[in-house]
Amino acid sequence: MGSLASILRFLNEIRWELESLCSFSMAVKTTLASQSDDFSLEVCRLSQALESGNHFKMTHLPAEQQVALHLIRRGLTGESVLAPLKSFCEELEKKIIRQAHKKIKKMPTKSLMPIFLFQWPVLVFLFIYPLVKAFWQEIS
Repeated sequence: MGSLASILRFLNEIRWELESLCSFSMAVKTTLASQSDDFSLEVCRLSQALESGNHFKMTHLPAEQQVALHLIRRGLTGESVLAPLKSFCEELEKKIIRQAHKKIKKMPTKSLMPIFLFQWPVLVFLFIYPLVKAFWQEIS
């Protein structure tokens, strides 16, 4: 979820810059200056590759990063990307919310595991030991 959040944060910042009538390349540069995560590094590599005329390979990246970088590439080459950017950001938000709901659903199980694995045996030992000790004393 962390990488999705960084992609969403980056794209939302670009969107806000574009909505304030800034050029796309300026919006990318401003956003790159304000963020320093793995996705920002990939955007920086893409920007440098486009400036030098080299090809930028995205095959090693997750699907969401590839789509985001494709949108950024289209924007840097002069195409209008505000509408696709908005819809992609909305999809990312929905995906992040779904992932959060999945984690929330797993929380009760994950929080009970330490109780059953560590605390329950200790409590059983503390309560059963005196009974077993008294029983052995009665027998002998």
